[in-house]
Amino acid sequence: GLGTYFGSRVMTKHGILFNNHLANMLPHTHQEDNQHSHARPLTSYTPLIITDSRQVCGRRVVLAAPEVGAAVQVVAQVVFRDNDLTQAIEQPRITVKLDNNQVFVE
Repeated sequence: GLGTYFGSRVMTKHGILFNNHLANMLPHTHQEDNQHSHARPLTSYTPLIITDSRQVCGRRVVLAAPEVGAAVQVVAQVVFRDNDLTQAIEQPRITVKLDNNQVFVE
């Protein structure tokens, strides 16, 4: 993914947008966190793997989301409403920002 809307806001001459994954590097807190060759930033994505414990070889869901709230809402659509993953992702999601009292519907 791009990380945030329009990623790093840098585009190649072919129209490919670069992600902003380097924004996840911690700024000068520890020497090992500084940007350098072969360094990998921490990820802000929430990876999820869901399996049915009664049928290990049965249906599985594997996804990642930039926010835990978005991931939980997609999983709820799969588990409780029996949607397939595509249907679950396409459902509207609600995000509440408590710090500025805003509610967003995606």
